[in-house]
Amino acid sequence: MAYSNLMSTALSLNSDIPDPQAHVKLGQQFLQGSEVLFEYGALARRLNDLLRESDAPKVIDFLSLDVEGAELEVLRGVDFKEYRFKFILVECRDFERMDKYLSQQGYRFLKNLSAHDYLFTSELQQEGRV
Repeated sequence: MAYSNLMSTALSLNSDIPDPQAHVKLGQQFLQGSEVLFEYGALARRLNDLLRESDAPKVIDFLSLDVEGAELEVLRGVDFKEYRFKFILVECRDFERMDKYLSQQGYRFLKNLSAHDYLFTSELQQEGRV
């Protein structure tokens, strides 16, 4: 991981940020006081495991993901047969890749909310089965 305040990002993941190092440098403008850029190691957990451990409901109304380029990696950590989200709001820079993945999981694109924020809905939600 590279710390850069609100633009901190993983450097070794399959990211949709074309140049993670440049992204981190752009984040320098948000450093405060004595903060500095630095790299560190961090353990990752699958979202599915966190949902299970917290006894989350099997149908969740809304998931918002903004993890600086690793959104697809987070979603790959969900068993969509076990957990369904009525709506997913995801920040991404590669819409086609995200749309393809989520459509394979039973979601369809609903609305573009900003330059990088896309809202998806469960097809089961639209059919009234969730």
